[in-house]
Formats: sequence, C-alpha cells, structure tokens
Amino acid sequence: MLPSFLREGRVTVLISSSIDPELNLQLEDVILSFVENGEFGTVCRFWVNSECLVSGSVRHHSYGWYREDLADRMGVRVFKRSTGGGVVYHDLGNLNWSFYIRKDVASFLPPVNVFKEAADVICGVLRQFGIEARFTFPNRIDVNGHKVSGMAGLSKPKSILVHGTLLIASDISKLNLLCIRPPGCPPVTNLCSLNADLTVERFIMKFLEHLNLSGCEFDVFVTEGFLSGDSGSPSPGTDLFYQAAPVLNRHVKVFEKSNGTNLFMKV
Repeated sequence: MLPSFLREGRVTVLISSSIDPELNLQLEDVILSFVENGEFGTVCRFWVNSECLVSGSVRHHSYGWYREDLADRMGVRVFKRSTGGGVVYHDLGNLNWSFYIRKDVASFLPPVNVFKEAADVICGVLRQFGIEARFTFPNRIDVNGHKVSGMAGLSKPKSILVHGTLLIASDISKLNLLCIRPPGCPPVTNLCSLNADLTVERFIMKFLEHLNLSGCEFDVFVTEGFLSGDSGSPSPGTDLFYQAAPVLNRHVKVFEKSNGTNLFMKV
C-alpha cells in the first residue's frame, strides 16, 4: 500500500534532464519552496549527477567524512546539500530520488517515519526486480547485509523533503576510496549485481508502473520544462526520455490514459 502522501491528491513526477550537480542540488531547494508555498502538491523527482561528492549541511563527529586530498587529486568535485547526513558519491550509475511532501497530506511527522515511508516505496519497486530490500534504522535501505541507499531529509513548517541515493551501477571502487564509512554502516553494493536487468531507466519505469497499479493519479514531466512553465502534456509518440535524461537511453512513448494520467511506457 502506498503512503498517504502518494494517495491523496494528484502527484507530479519529474525527471531531470541535467546531470549538473550544482543545478540539481539547487532544484531540491527550489521545488521544496514551491511545495512549502502551496504551489505544488506532492512531487517526486528522479535525477542523476555526473561524478561528484555531495556532503551534508553539517559534518558530524562520526560521519560526513571523506578523503579530501584524494578527491582533489582525482579531480572529483565536492558540493554541499541543504539536508544533513554524510558524504555520498554520485555518478551516472547512481539514481537520486526525492519526495517533496506537503505536511497537510502526510500522516507522519517524526523523521524516522518519513524515512521509512519513503523507503517502503523504493523497496516496493525493487521487489518487482526480485530484490528483497528493507528499511534499516535510521535512514538507509539494505539488501542482504549491504547498503544500497542512504537517505536525508529537511523539514519546513508546511513541507518535508526526503531524498536518497540508489546504487544501481555506480563505481563502487571509487566510492569506497573516497567516502569514509561511518561506524556501524555495512558495505555497499550495486543493485545490478543482484539483477542484471536493473538499470536507472528500468527502475523509473517500474516506479511509474507501481504508482499506476496502486491507483495513484500522477503526471510525468521533464523537470526543467515544468518549472519554466512549459508543462503541457507531451504529444503521443514523443521520445521524451531523450529530452528528459541523456542517461535514460531507451525508446519510450507517451500515451494518455483514460483517467488523464500522462505516463511513459516502453515501445
């Protein structure tokens, strides 16, 4: 069963075309501000960054550390996000997901509940690939004793952002070289090692199917076009995945469902 924030009201799903880390991190705050102001309802966004490290807003004594000298020598850029948590490694094999939620449609407020509800959605999609993932307190998703997703959040008076990584086909060797694992955190693994058919694109497609089968009403847009006001429904047959994200490289078409949902589907 979907959480309340995906059941109440129409959901906007955004797929970002940019792989620029600076822009994508700015969009996290921009979209959250729109949700906070009541301009949007619940929003889901998928986005991929080129190689970089992203640090939390505050460095904790036991987490949030990385090998700065090595990152500098390797030419890996470091960015900061507005949410807390540790340093994470991004590349084209890591899918970032974000839920921007109005508090008046959320049945929870404690941070751990937010993380669990969001993780349950992601785990529900992974089960469609035969992967039994589970939420692990306080803010990660594990599979067979390995971490595949870390989460962070930011709460405002009327809205909540919870976002996370998803290691699909990331460069694990570089991740382990650059990031210092916090105490108690298990080793990481790629989901493609558990199911070779799992790709960034296929996860997003299964996410949309999951919403559809669960009765969620939603529309899909390219992030940049939606925010600029060019949010009209795409025409049937438009190869919008090529516009939406260069890393999503399979042909798709758009069709109008009988209930008015704009949904990407494979050709």
